[in-house]
Amino acid sequence: RGADVFAFLKGRSDADYRYTLDLNWRSDPELVRAVNTIFGAAPSPFLFPEIPFSPSTSANKEHEVLTIGGKREPAFHLWFISSDENDKPLKKGVAERRSVEATAAEIAHLLNLGVKGKARIGDEPITGGDIAVLVRTNAQGVSIRDALSSLGVASVQHTQGSVFVSPDALEIEWILRAVANPTRDAFVRAATSTEMLGLTGEELYSFLENGRRWDEILERFHAYHVRWKEHGFIRMFRELLLKEGVAARLLSLEYGERRLTNVLHLGELLQGESVRKPSGMAGLIQWFSERRQYRGFEDDEEQLRLESDHHLVQIVTVHKSKGLEYPVVFCPFLWGGKRDPGADEPFTFHDPTGGYRAVLDMGSEERDRGLAQAQHEELAESIRLLYVALTRAKHRCYMVWGAIKGVETSPAAWVLHAAGTPHLRDLGTVVQYVKELSDSRMIWDLDRLVEKSDGAIAVTPISTAERERFERPSPSDANLAARTFSGSLRTSWRVTSFSSLTAGDAPESPDHDATALALDYETPGRVESSIFSFPRGALTGTCWHTLLERLDFGEESRAAIEALVERTLLEYGFKARWIVTVADMVDRAMNAWLDAARTVRLKDLSRRRRLDELEFYYPVEGLNPKSLRHLLKEHGFGAGQTLRHDIDDLSFAPVRGFMKGYIDLVFETNERFYLLDYKSNWLGSAITSYHQDQLPEVMQRESYYLQYLIYTVAVHRYLRSRLPSYRYDTHFGGVYYVFLRGIDPALGTDFGIFRDRPSNDLVEAMDRYLQIG
Repeated sequence: RGADVFAFLKGRSDADYRYTLDLNWRSDPELVRAVNTIFGAAPSPFLFPEIPFSPSTSANKEHEVLTIGGKREPAFHLWFISSDENDKPLKKGVAERRSVEATAAEIAHLLNLGVKGKARIGDEPITGGDIAVLVRTNAQGVSIRDALSSLGVASVQHTQGSVFVSPDALEIEWILRAVANPTRDAFVRAATSTEMLGLTGEELYSFLENGRRWDEILERFHAYHVRWKEHGFIRMFRELLLKEGVAARLLSLEYGERRLTNVLHLGELLQGESVRKPSGMAGLIQWFSERRQYRGFEDDEEQLRLESDHHLVQIVTVHKSKGLEYPVVFCPFLWGGKRDPGADEPFTFHDPTGGYRAVLDMGSEERDRGLAQAQHEELAESIRLLYVALTRAKHRCYMVWGAIKGVETSPAAWVLHAAGTPHLRDLGTVVQYVKELSDSRMIWDLDRLVEKSDGAIAVTPISTAERERFERPSPSDANLAARTFSGSLRTSWRVTSFSSLTAGDAPESPDHDATALALDYETPGRVESSIFSFPRGALTGTCWHTLLERLDFGEESRAAIEALVERTLLEYGFKARWIVTVADMVDRAMNAWLDAARTVRLKDLSRRRRLDELEFYYPVEGLNPKSLRHLLKEHGFGAGQTLRHDIDDLSFAPVRGFMKGYIDLVFETNERFYLLDYKSNWLGSAITSYHQDQLPEVMQRESYYLQYLIYTVAVHRYLRSRLPSYRYDTHFGGVYYVFLRGIDPALGTDFGIFRDRPSNDLVEAMDRYLQIG
């Protein structure tokens, strides 16, 4: 693997035994005979005597047969291109256009015959999936694809190109920059005007004129920003594709399947990089931008992927076709030759006088000798690829050949025209011979091959007839009918959460007080900067959670706290006038005693003693409202409480699967473990609204009692798996819900803090219940 042909030759010479694969299980006997004729006629067809041609024998098996109108035709079709009107070789551009048009026309013709049942492989009509077009370059593949598309033929191109150089990569970069900077209008305008997101110029102008509608777009991008920051790139990317309708929009465009495949591929590469090198939003975008501007390959993962291959014509490079097979193969570009390096260009070759050691010639005195060897090697490699191309077909192969400029340096010139001509024994002679051939002499050489092939090869002029479009069968012709689904779906198996149980909300996201109040925009008339007048809503909750997650509780100075507060507030779009207010709130939260005994305080926690935003999954075997109500009542949980609509009104669909959630903070102090949830809820504009006598009502209204019971089971299971001698009564300290607007150490422990410790019996019962249902 990875060795050149000379490594093979050396290995072959050193081997004690040599074996030849002479039995062909792929192709029809006529096609095997055609290839044997073409390569068996030339002296040393692969140029190196050490690489002989061994004729193949078709396997003795029952072969399906390709028929047109019930009749068999020659398996190998040579389409001949004649000289121009001045009897000069046709220019390459003209020859390429004719090759493309003839190939597309013949494919459309075959498919139309297939629809009518007149072109069949065995008992089945021929379809696009039976046909492949082998090309030398990606640009040729694009020409074939466009020609087929103009005739209504769907195709798919296998290409060696990098997905990073596709136009979709540029659009994704614009969108990522907008998600990373949702407060930058220019970035968001650029993102929304991409074809992925689909705003037209008129729509964008209308949105900008309507401030509220533009704010809604900015808010969407801010939500994507938060999702990326809290849950990683791929969660954000999938959500963006879904909510913005990217798939449907791209599929409605020309080559939409290709574009959607690129977008999903790029998303996968971005996710992989974000996992390998977690450098944050800016770092990931910088990497993506650099990869997009670099035109080379780093690895095979970047290669453009196949968008779909179901019943579509395949367009494949000859290199990529190695080892593959197709019922019908078109080779429209095998007449192409090679350009010699310029006078000052370096080149490589293998010195036959030095055991074929590799040589790089950068302008030596023996340049001419080395160049001749390099040309010899390059043609030999091209002939081997020619052999690959002509042996991919199972039933039929088409090849274009003729009087085309430069055709004498192509690999096919050697195998088609050196055959049976005794004086053509070296490369230079053959090149000169083919260059001087007239059309009639070229055809005479080809006719000799036809004669030797015993009818397996046919030589015909390349078609210039008017092209026909492929007429797809209408659904009525196909007598389509939907199948009836008779199975059953287990809808109870799913991932659920506290939010799903109490309000039917999506279970994926952390609870950042999203259900408390809708986003409350700052109004121009609001001048007071107390913590009670700070804007309310989910955005505030997310901002404060992020701030506290970033904060080093015990080591931050006042200046460091204010710097962190400023950065976080501006990141979430809040004004700088709130910096001191929020920094004061943080200071109070850090210094407040959480328990009445004054033994637990956030300021005393080091990083190593806390887990922020702890995500959990645990299996749930059977969860339904009736049995849950019974369990809670049996253990006295919720007596005198309403939860949301009282335990008696708790209702949700039965669940099997997993319970999922996010706990703001789990910490250890004094050899006991606690869970804590930050709450940004606005309960009133006076500190008395946050007294512990007022908090049970909030806990009931928002069902936080049920939430912390679910969280407690998660921490209970976590500690049980980590501590060998774990006991709930010994190691679990309790639950704290900290209402940040109302906490104040100067007022003692009665403000802004709800505390509880569910009983061991209840937690154990809940644990068992969730495991066995």
